[in-house]
Amino acid sequence: MEEKAELLTEEVTQLIGTETKGVTTLPIQVTDIVRYCEATGNDNPLYTDSEYAAGTPYKGIIAPPTFYQAAFCLVPGTFKPVPRGANIEDIAQLAEKLPVKHALDTKQETRFMCPVLPGDTLTRRGKITAITEKQTKVGRGLFCTIENAITNQKGELVCTEVQEYFFY
Repeated sequence: MEEKAELLTEEVTQLIGTETKGVTTLPIQVTDIVRYCEATGNDNPLYTDSEYAAGTPYKGIIAPPTFYQAAFCLVPGTFKPVPRGANIEDIAQLAEKLPVKHALDTKQETRFMCPVLPGDTLTRRGKITAITEKQTKVGRGLFCTIENAITNQKGELVCTEVQEYFFY
């Protein structure tokens, strides 16, 4: 019987604790927020109606909580080839260091702290916090957990993400 090579090598284990390359968005425009709402069918006037939003505690339009993800798609160079199932350059760079190349985004937990406003620039910084080897229906692979912090230009924490990817 053929023995399969171990995926969770010492070299792979040493990636735990590695920080990912920070990515910063372009300044967010009201039109970006409104187009996102149109694309997602979100007609909440807090996100799309300047007059209505001016009368709220925010004093103007804010972005829906999940908008921050779309904002990173506007970063120059983000539409580079990455492993199937992944959409972040950090994941492509991680895949280059692993003995398996296909990626599936398996889980994401997000905590929101403050709204995204027009004019904000967001920065995502992350750290690889865990890598484990497991057998699944698609085969043996590595589950990799990355914890991200998304901050605005003032250094305020907008949200945190815990993302898990399965590389096979």
